[in-house]
Amino acid sequence: MNRLFSFLVNRLQDVTKILLFVLAGLIISWFFPKSKQFKYEYNIGQLWEYDDLYAETDYAIYKTEKEINDERKELKAQLSPFYKRDINVSKTVLRKVKAEINQLMKTDTNTALKFGDRDEIIQKVEEVYSTGIIKLDATHQNEELDYKIYILNNDNNSTPFRLSEFYTLTNAFEEITNNNLPVAIKSRIMRWLQGILKPNIIYDESTSLKREEETLKQISKTSGRVQKGQKIISRGDILDELKFKQLESLKLNKASELGEYDNNLVYIGYLLITAIVLSLFWVYLRQFHGEVFLNTRKLAFVLIIVVLILYITYAALSMGLPSIYIVPFCVVPIILQTYFGNRLAFYTTIIVLFLAAFITPYGKEFIFLHFVACLVSILANVNAHYWSKFFLATFYIFLAYVVTFFGFSLFQEGNLASINFGEFKWLALNVILTLLAYPLIPIFEKIFGFISDITLVELSDVNKPLLKKLQLEAPGTFQHSVQVANLAEAAANEIDADPMLVKVAALYHDVGKINNPLFFIENQNTGFNPHENLSYDESAELIIKHVSDGIEIAKSYRLPDIIIDFIRTHHGNSVTQYFYRKYSEQHPEVEVDKDQFRYPGPLPYSKETAILMMADTVEAASKSLKNPTSDSIDKLINNLIKSKMEDDQFVNSNITFKEISQIKRIFKKMLKSIYHVRIAYPEKPEKVKEA
Repeated sequence: MNRLFSFLVNRLQDVTKILLFVLAGLIISWFFPKSKQFKYEYNIGQLWEYDDLYAETDYAIYKTEKEINDERKELKAQLSPFYKRDINVSKTVLRKVKAEINQLMKTDTNTALKFGDRDEIIQKVEEVYSTGIIKLDATHQNEELDYKIYILNNDNNSTPFRLSEFYTLTNAFEEITNNNLPVAIKSRIMRWLQGILKPNIIYDESTSLKREEETLKQISKTSGRVQKGQKIISRGDILDELKFKQLESLKLNKASELGEYDNNLVYIGYLLITAIVLSLFWVYLRQFHGEVFLNTRKLAFVLIIVVLILYITYAALSMGLPSIYIVPFCVVPIILQTYFGNRLAFYTTIIVLFLAAFITPYGKEFIFLHFVACLVSILANVNAHYWSKFFLATFYIFLAYVVTFFGFSLFQEGNLASINFGEFKWLALNVILTLLAYPLIPIFEKIFGFISDITLVELSDVNKPLLKKLQLEAPGTFQHSVQVANLAEAAANEIDADPMLVKVAALYHDVGKINNPLFFIENQNTGFNPHENLSYDESAELIIKHVSDGIEIAKSYRLPDIIIDFIRTHHGNSVTQYFYRKYSEQHPEVEVDKDQFRYPGPLPYSKETAILMMADTVEAASKSLKNPTSDSIDKLINNLIKSKMEDDQFVNSNITFKEISQIKRIFKKMLKSIYHVRIAYPEKPEKVKEA
């Protein structure tokens, strides 16, 4: 047990990597469909690329959703609604009419209304309500007069009627008041009659819906059968609607064959596929992206991006979104390219699309469409340091989607009328969602401690508060930093390192000198040197302190950690040679502790940090050349870099001898240009005069 624990502790980083990949594999495999998959890919208008296909068993041909919906609409249009007769309404209205007429005859003794007139009005009301005053439901308002409805009787039987057989409130009112009464009396009756009349034929919604539901249940979901042994389709056939329905029915039939497969085995199969893909990803990262593979934080970030986009794909399918093309796969290459470059972004995109192909039920056009768009996003975002270029890049992505989708639609459908132009709006939404990658970049920077070119461009602005302060309080150091940035950027370009990163780091590497600018020679322009009042060990301590001061200042201005790392490493653990030698000469009888004059480190750990150390050393020392010549510059650079190499300052950085030679050549070329060194050409000999 103790051995196992010791092994895990000693190999913690390796164990963490394995756990990350295993966890990613388990999660991704869970996104895959939980049943057997149909092994054919097809669509209407396409050629059948597989062998002749025969039915292994009898199975029903299922109607399409469109066919079923059309039948439902047709049946619903043929169904007649149910209404019911409300007897209580008739009784209530008749009672009120009688009461009003009697009241009229009592209060107005001079009325011309006779008992015979009263009885006629009451009789008409009874006749109208016997026929029925209908209140049409809103859904039946526009129906014709011959529209059929059913009146539900007390015994739950129903009788068919036409709308024309009933009164509406309007013509019921007209029928009752159609008499020869005097105008004054008729007018008075009409006023109170309008408030009394109510419909007694009311829509019976519950019975209508129940009957509709029972009728719609009778719709058959099938439209024929395929017999065992029957040829479904031949190789090279073009899929028409009938063959497509037969294949879709076969697919549904296969999926419903419960008991013939084990879901656990299906999941294990997906696990094996995922394991193969992620194993290849492991090998790729280890061989070609060691800086990502060896950094647990970076590795976790890449796997999180992969899992996250596959989860979004899974969720989109689960929620039944109108189009799978909404999923913004281009976010993956855009984000990864920003932090890790084109090559890793490209390979990861292939991995993502390959795994997505198992999650989605779509064919090669799905993979190809997103592959083209993702490839365009990688190419379009090269050197895209500004937001305006990001928007231009998204336009290229949208163009790639549209053209590719249009091309696929043309050869699948064969005519413009059949192309689903509605998909273009979902592709447009996809591109809009892709824009979310850009605000995510600074969020990921904060969470994972990365840095993007966008941030580097912002930090390189000399009007940033910290650089402005450096210009004002230590102008000599600022000029030195600018020169170092130019040298470092040129060197990084030469050896394919990150020029923007090392340039920005160079601008900030000496910000610690802000605290005591006059103690550094580049800021001494008055002839006064404060080191004359200090001992050599005190001077060394103060010089060395600019590294720790720089770290504190950088943190207070919230510079990214990777920039602060350059401040830490730009002197490595080298010794302040001048003060060490002077102190040793002053104390010959004492064995001097060299660590007292040594920078705290750590050593440079990358090509970029090594470049900055060399550029800083060379630029500072070149100021000591009183009369710089081509030979003196060559000799100075060779000696300085050789000294750093002998002092093992580059042992932790992955820089080669060849790259160091290239860097020296660039430094020599640039310093000679800065100091206007000219090659001394031999003078042209005078012609010998003829005797």
